[in-house]
Amino acid sequence: MSLSPLIYEQKAVEEMHSPILLLDELFDSEHPSVVANCGKGLVNLVSAGAVVVSATHRPGHFAGISSRTVTLSGGKVLSDVKL
Repeated sequence: MSLSPLIYEQKAVEEMHSPILLLDELFDSEHPSVVANCGKGLVNLVSAGAVVVSATHRPGHFAGISSRTVTLSGGKVLSDVKL
């Protein structure tokens, strides 16, 4: 099965048994319209049971789509907030 990144139909996600996505600075240099479109895809994935973990220097890009924010510095947890 060939699927484009972040654009999965709910059935495809269910067939993959709840994927876990680890993303590194996904939105850090993207245009706001790309962030909005990809954000919708991430929300759809999570709604279908996926787990998305993202490392970013721009947490504001995830405002409204994240359910938890963990802030690290030097490998130490500074905060862990459920939204």
